[in-house]
Amino acid sequence: PDTRPLFESLANADHPGLKIHGILGLAEVSPERRVNLSQIAQVEDPLVQSTIITAAMDADLLDHDQARQMLKWDGLADEVKVLVAIRLVEAGNFKDTATLHNALTGAKKLGGSALAAMLLMQLDDPAGLQHLRSVLDASEDSQRDTVRVMLLQTALKHEFSRVAPWALEIAKNPDTDPVLSLLAMRTALRFGEPGAADLWQMRFDEAAQSPASRIRLALTALHLSPWLEPGIFEVISQ
Repeated sequence: PDTRPLFESLANADHPGLKIHGILGLAEVSPERRVNLSQIAQVEDPLVQSTIITAAMDADLLDHDQARQMLKWDGLADEVKVLVAIRLVEAGNFKDTATLHNALTGAKKLGGSALAAMLLMQLDDPAGLQHLRSVLDASEDSQRDTVRVMLLQTALKHEFSRVAPWALEIAKNPDTDPVLSLLAMRTALRFGEPGAADLWQMRFDEAAQSPASRIRLALTALHLSPWLEPGIFEVISQ
């Protein structure tokens, strides 16, 4: 609590980095341990808002009621609304699919619309998978694979299991970057997508002459051991 004056000065600074740390610091030392929504509302840069919200969610400094309040704000960027929706979708407390549909076309960056599509998938809305296939996967944007990595990592972190069919499609595509392909297969395996274990087996067999590849595949399986059938480990032990 004695650091509150320091964090207040940082929160009022013009420099984005200082402002972010100031607002988060004030949340940490507050009695309720929650971010101040009015401070976030005064931030004009959507990127800075997104950074604060993401960090606040990761540190459990933003509760569900606050998230729902923020979604009602006028002028809040679509990308920021999608980030706020992550926590509510994860908790099963989100039904405002109109907000996500708006972000499919309203988000200014490829990542924002793609994240909205993944959340729609998790909510069993077919528009989500359709967008990922027809817009993201077909995109020639240089950031396409970076966005796909972000989506898969977000799905694993927040247990968005319905992304699994799309993840397996990416993993099976021979043109997919190897690093992305491994992450996609890991995601499909984690959520028990039919065919994911067969793909792992095929890749393991194909890597007979590449010890490094086999080690990567083995470590992937070991990392996911709580969710995999025991037969996959018999292959590794041979």
